[in-house]
Amino acid sequence: MLRRALVPATHQAYRPARVLSSRAVPRRQRQWTGLFSLPQRHVSTSPDLADKTAKDLPRFQEWDANGVFSPKLWFFTKFNIFTVLHSAWPEVPAAYDIPEFLDEAKKAMESILTTIYSSEFFNAAIDSSIENDKLLFLHDIMSPQCVQTFIDGFRALHENGVTGFQLTELKIKGCHLQAVDLDDDQVKIQLHVLFFTEEHVTTTGNIDGKEVKEMSTRDDQCTWVFESELEEPIKWIIVAI
Repeated sequence: MLRRALVPATHQAYRPARVLSSRAVPRRQRQWTGLFSLPQRHVSTSPDLADKTAKDLPRFQEWDANGVFSPKLWFFTKFNIFTVLHSAWPEVPAAYDIPEFLDEAKKAMESILTTIYSSEFFNAAIDSSIENDKLLFLHDIMSPQCVQTFIDGFRALHENGVTGFQLTELKIKGCHLQAVDLDDDQVKIQLHVLFFTEEHVTTTGNIDGKEVKEMSTRDDQCTWVFESELEEPIKWIIVAI
């Protein structure tokens, strides 16, 4: 069971379907529980944790002022997230460096989107006998369910005449911490990251035997979930998109 610093129901992020898939990524079969509704025994009231969090208040204020947290969150939820981060790393004087993590999350998104729009991945997606570096890279950084979602989406599009994609420009307009999940044993943690993006994509297809190209621009917002064991070294895997 995991506990989460939850987004209030009226402030949940809208999650539109991504271009390459009409399916939601299968979630791992775990029970998710809101921190607000947990029995008291699950909520840490340690004086040491409270003191540690209070002493780190300037960092929280800096994060809040710099847009580290999702703009969809209430102030109390942001501070709740901050407290859970301190609980996850009790031996560390300051909370995990989320601004640095978000910078790496943006790099991960850029690498993943560049990869899935490549011809190498498209070929591997439509032909299961192909295994190349692009496919191996995705399997190294994402869960098998996430990779399979992209593969299924590409295969469906190929059956409808699509022959390839080219990502000509990607703008990540925003990258914010949306929620935190921490298991009761403090073994694993999940960080939910809200992205605001603008994608410029050229799609190549075949209609009635004639090759056509279509350029499109999409403004999107989506939440990706990064998971890691809490033991060093921290290695983040994307388990939901």
